[in-house]
Amino acid sequence: MASNDISGRLALVTGASGGIGAACAKGLADRGVDLALTYSSNLSSTENLQKTLQQQYPKARITIHKADLASAEETTELCKEVQTEHGRAVDILISNAGYGKRIRDVSDIPLSEFDHTINVNLRAPFVLVKGVIEGMKAQRWGRIVFVSSIAAYGGGVNGCHYAASKGGVTGMMKNLSTTLAPYNISVNDVAPAMIGNTGMIPDGNFLPGLADSIPLKRLGEPAEVGDAVVMFATNGYTTGQSLIMAGGLKPRLNTLAKKMSPLKSALLVGGITHARKEWEDCSSLLKLQEYPWGSREEFLEKCRNGDYDDVFVIYRSNDSTSITGPFDKELVSALPSSLKYVVHNGAGYDNIHIPSCTERGILVSSTPVAVNDATADIAIFLMLGALRRITIPFTAVRKGDWRGKGFALGHDPKDKVLGVLGMGGIGRAVAHRARAFGMSIQYHNRHALSEQDAGGAKYVSFEELIKTSDVLSLNLSLNEKTRHIVSEKEFSMMKDGVIIVNTARGPIIDEAALVAALESGKVYSAGLDVFEEEPNIHLGLLENENVVLLPHIGTATFETQRDMELLVLENLRAAVEKGELVTPVAEQKKA
Repeated sequence: MASNDISGRLALVTGASGGIGAACAKGLADRGVDLALTYSSNLSSTENLQKTLQQQYPKARITIHKADLASAEETTELCKEVQTEHGRAVDILISNAGYGKRIRDVSDIPLSEFDHTINVNLRAPFVLVKGVIEGMKAQRWGRIVFVSSIAAYGGGVNGCHYAASKGGVTGMMKNLSTTLAPYNISVNDVAPAMIGNTGMIPDGNFLPGLADSIPLKRLGEPAEVGDAVVMFATNGYTTGQSLIMAGGLKPRLNTLAKKMSPLKSALLVGGITHARKEWEDCSSLLKLQEYPWGSREEFLEKCRNGDYDDVFVIYRSNDSTSITGPFDKELVSALPSSLKYVVHNGAGYDNIHIPSCTERGILVSSTPVAVNDATADIAIFLMLGALRRITIPFTAVRKGDWRGKGFALGHDPKDKVLGVLGMGGIGRAVAHRARAFGMSIQYHNRHALSEQDAGGAKYVSFEELIKTSDVLSLNLSLNEKTRHIVSEKEFSMMKDGVIIVNTARGPIIDEAALVAALESGKVYSAGLDVFEEEPNIHLGLLENENVVLLPHIGTATFETQRDMELLVLENLRAAVEKGELVTPVAEQKKA
C-alpha cells in the first residue's frame, strides 16, 4: 500500500451527524476508507448518513458510536470500542466534534461554561489522540486532522473561552506534528470560519450582513472543509500546518462581530423536563428564552410590546395550553414577524390554528412518531378492559366486594374484527399489537396504504368499517372534518354490542351520543383516554360502570415523554440548520 493511499484504512470521525463531520465522512468514504462515525444526540441523522454511505459504498465497513466527548471516560471508551469492533487500529483521526456558545463579554462567561468548552474542544481531542496513537505508532503510519477555527488566531464572533479552546488545539497540533513525525504520523488542522449549513451558522440569513462581509461574498460549504481534511489525510508529507478557510477574511474579526446582528432566539413556552440539557445545548445555535408560566394576556402583551421580536422558533411544550391558551387566530396574529417555526410537543395539534400559521408563513411540527408505541399500548389496555367490562370487578375488589354485584362474563379479542379509523403510526401500532390476540384487522384512511404499511389489514370504506367492526379504535387527528365523525348516525349503523376505544381526541366522538348508545346497549363497552371537554367528563360516562376511563395518559411514560422532547428539539435544530422540519404537520407537508 502506497504511503498516501488511504483506501482500506480506518478513520474515526467525531461529530459526524451533520455539517463538516458528515462532509469529512463522505469525502473519506469516496476514497475507500472504512468509517467509525460518532454522535452525541442526533442518532437519526447519523443513521441516515450511515445508510446513504453504505448504499453508495457497499464494500466499506461503517459503524456509528454514541459518545459524550465532554466526558474523558466516554471518549477513552469510544477509542477502545471502535478498535475492538473493527478489530484493528485507527489509521486516521478526524477530531471534528466541537461546542461553542456565543458569549462575547468575558464577564458573562460562567466558569462552568468555560470548563465545558475546554473539555469538548481541547481535552477531547487530546484524549482521542491518546486513545489511537499507540496503534499508529506500531504500524508507523497515521494521519491526525483537527478541525480548529479562525478563533484560534483571535478572530471569530465567539468569546474568549471558545478562542482559548481552539487556540489550544492549534498549539497541540504544532507540538504533536514534531514529536510524532519520526513515526510517519502527520498532524494538521483546518481552521474554518463562516461555514454555512452547520450548527454554528445554518445559512447566510442567520446573521444578516454576514455573507457580504466576506471577501468572496458567500459562506463556505461543509464539503469544502471536508475536501481540505481529505487532502491532509492523503498527503503524508504535509505536517504541522494550520489551514485557514475563511473566504478571504482576516483572523481579526472584531469589527465584523460588532456589525453583525445578535443571534436569533428560540422561545420555550411552558416547561421541559426530560431533555433540559439538550435544550440548553441549543444555545450554540440560538439565544434561548423561556416563558415558563404566566397568563395568555401577559404573553400577548409581551408579543405586542416587542419582547420577542427576535424569536425565530417557538418550542411549544405539551403544557403550554394551560399557560397561553390555544394558538388560535388571535394569538397567531400577535406572534412576532421574525417567527418562522413552531415546534410542538404533542401528536395532536388541534390547539394550533394551522391555517393562520400557514397564512403567515409559519411552519409547524408535531411529535407523531415518538408517541406511537405508548399510545398503542394504552389502546390495547382499554380494549381488553372494555371487552371484560373490567371497571366493575376492578373497583369492587378494592372495596372488599370481590367481583362486585354487577359482575358478568366478558369477551375474548380472538376472532373479533378490529376496525382502525386512522391508520397512521399509532393506528398501525394498534393493529400490530391486536394481531397477537388473533384479531382480524380492517381500516379506513383518507387513502389506502401500501401492502407493506398495511401489514395485511384490509382497506374498507368508512361506512363498511362502521357497520362491520366488533371493536372500533379511533386513531385519527382532530380537525373540523373529524369533529363528531362518530355520532348518533354512526352508532345506529354499528353492530349491536360494539366496543369503542378512543385514544385520539375526545371531540372525535359526540359524547352525548355515546352515552345514549351505551345506555341502550348498542355499545357494549367503551375504553376512553380522551374526552370532549377535558378535564371534565360527561356524567353519563362517569356513572356507567361498563366504561373504562383513563385521564389522558396515553403518552405518560418517562421514555415516551423524553422521546417526544428530543423529537421537538430535533425539529428545532433542523429548522435552524436546514430550514426544514423533520415531522411537519400533515396540512403543511410538501406534496
